[in-house]
Amino acid sequence: MIKARSFEEIFETLPKRKNPINVDLALPVDLVKLYESVGDFEYSDYDIAGDYIFYSYEHAKEVNNNYKEYKNSHGIQDYFWIFGFTASGDNWLIDTKDMPDISRMYFYDYDKKDNNMEYVFDLNITLAQWFVLADLISQAERDKSNFDNNYELKESMWLMLNDEVKKISSVLCADAPYLF
Repeated sequence: MIKARSFEEIFETLPKRKNPINVDLALPVDLVKLYESVGDFEYSDYDIAGDYIFYSYEHAKEVNNNYKEYKNSHGIQDYFWIFGFTASGDNWLIDTKDMPDISRMYFYDYDKKDNNMEYVFDLNITLAQWFVLADLISQAERDKSNFDNNYELKESMWLMLNDEVKKISSVLCADAPYLF
């Protein structure tokens, strides 16, 4: 059984930063607070679920500096900050253009390989909701009995996951390309 936990519950389980840092870039307030609190990961990122991997600030800064040309060549606007990735090479993005207090999440589907913004999907969720979504996926992935022999989510689990995902945002659905 899976159940959406609050961001606060999830935050308590995240590895806390041992060494203080100074976030020296203009980023949304909620992301800065998270970077200042969570981090010092062994590989500079935190694997919440297979397709929900969160970069530490240090790693995200390096990735965004190294990928300026990549972002431009793939049609990703400069105002998008890559804060995570998936096991298949897709990117999780935050819009830094308007610098709200609350982040807005986007998903870039690398598999499309077209150089335009058409493959940057606005999830219309916050960073906290992204963590709740990632935690739900993690719960489903941990129990192998949720999958059939082809590693497809069983229908009963898909229905349960879809119900929980809808609690995060009515816009999201369990069969979106960024979920499994």
